Amino acid sequence: MRYKAFLAMMVICLLAACSKRTVQPVTILGKWQMKSYTQKIFKDDALISSIALGDGNFTTADYIIFNADGTGGASTSRPELDYFKSNFNFVYDDPTITLIQYQNGGNTTVTTKYTIDSISTTSLTVYTSANYIVEGVEYVKNETIVFVKI
Repeated sequence: MRYKAFLAMMVICLLAACSKRTVQPVTILGKWQMKSYTQKIFKDDALISSIALGDGNFTTADYIIFNADGTGGASTSRPELDYFKSNFNFVYDDPTITLIQYQNGGNTTVTTKYTIDSISTTSLTVYTSANYIVEGVEYVKNETIVFVKI
């Protein structure tokens, strides 16, 4: 009797171990809808501007697409994020995504490096920090964007 119970337990364990489970790979490829956006601009280490847009501020028109061939596109319905709209090429080198955007009819190239803060099969959070100078004054712009896979 013990032998039959042992044998039954072994069969159950083998069946459980051999069951096929499909594991979704984690990838940036695909279409991601924007869920939140935060931007902070600093001058001389002092916060001078801040934008925080949450879930209720975005629609299906606010997204980014990463294609397998290294191309992509971004769209937004938010006027304050108009610079985000563009077609681009990208380079993914975990944990960074570098976007090469072509603006002004292809006459201007803007390169932005984003660092992946977190990624799963359903969500992606990226951030970037950039220094820029306007009329001799240096500013620092920090952005954090949260997307969900659609």
